[in-house]
Amino acid sequence: MKATLAMSAIALAALAVAFLQFQEAGSLRATLALSEAARLALQAEVEANADQQSGVQQQIDLLQENLRRSSEQLLQLSDSLQEARGLLAPAVTAP
Repeated sequence: MKATLAMSAIALAALAVAFLQFQEAGSLRATLALSEAARLALQAEVEANADQQSGVQQQIDLLQENLRRSSEQLLQLSDSLQEARGLLAPAVTAP
């Protein structure tokens, strides 16, 4: 009888351990599902940020090109102004 009681206690303890492991596995599955959802959300955000960064880089490139062209135009205007001053200077100093 003591052997049967001991075996029953061991079996009950094993069942309790198995039940706790089953519960922990379920909890871990739920945590894994939440983590996977968060990972997918972050991946989507990373892709959106990459697209946005590409668009911003294109705008920067366009602005730099516009700045380069504007600088060239200013240099041309400055040269034209200098030339016009050179042409007007003799006319202004002439009696």
